[in-house]
Amino acid sequence: MQGYVDDQLQPKIKIGTKGMRKAVEIEAVIDTGFSGDLCLPFTIATQLGLELWGDRLVELADGSVKRDIIFLGMAAWDDKEEIVEISLTESEEALVGSGLLEEKRLTIDYADKIVVIEPKTIA
Repeated sequence: MQGYVDDQLQPKIKIGTKGMRKAVEIEAVIDTGFSGDLCLPFTIATQLGLELWGDRLVELADGSVKRDIIFLGMAAWDDKEEIVEISLTESEEALVGSGLLEEKRLTIDYADKIVVIEPKTIA
């Protein structure tokens, strides 16, 4: 799977996501500081019909802790569809977190503005 680095130096990929009502393809920032799977803007999440799963405490970059409500949905990428945990944000940017990258190799080439996500190779 291939993405790109935008003009603000943010690595981005396209990922499909769906809930019980709708499926959409979104462009998401790869955020390795986010340990979850997927974070969607409220504006997108409300259209999808996501299933409420639960909540958890999360620590933000500034050290503060907040309770985050988690939904279940589907993510389609790398020619697969899988159930993922989705948190919501008031931001307009969707995020792909390290939870989705756990079994992958992520390469970000800032010079050529290319992002590559591939399966981990067995050594």
